[in-house]
Amino acid sequence: MPNLHALNVENLIQLLTIDFSAFGGGIARYTDTTTYEGATSETSPVVYRGLEYTPLPFQSGGFASGGENMVRPSFQIGDFSGALYEMLRDMNFAPGAPVTRMLILKEDILTNNVNGIIKTYKYVLNRVSKKGYVLDLELATHIDFAMRKFPGVVMTTEDYPALNSTLNF
Repeated sequence: MPNLHALNVENLIQLLTIDFSAFGGGIARYTDTTTYEGATSETSPVVYRGLEYTPLPFQSGGFASGGENMVRPSFQIGDFSGALYEMLRDMNFAPGAPVTRMLILKEDILTNNVNGIIKTYKYVLNRVSKKGYVLDLELATHIDFAMRKFPGVVMTTEDYPALNSTLNF
């Protein structure tokens, strides 16, 4: 996992927020980097805008912008203890849970610049799958929402229970 204070860390840092409130859970906040200020990287959360983001190894993909992106965006998360999978299973894999991906400049996190450049992308959780120690969190895209316009195809809270939560499109 990259260290924010290293010379070779990428300039944009990903912050991932998943809102499990509609399923009786809380709001989970993760980052794919660490400050290394604590005893170990695993216990050194990144704090930005007063919120703590737990370091968790993850990769993201399928986030092409513009045009029709036929690849679903997703996060591949290392869940070595199985705790995240158990939590998701207890919530029936939380379909429709609001997922926010933020890209923030490294310098803005290190200086806690609350007015820094931030790109925010909002999705909902579509499907969770597991392969070994890796969880794949597949997200619903704008194409899923556009399908609501066609007769007979409606996104409902039955399919995505968290649609009535704080997610705004």
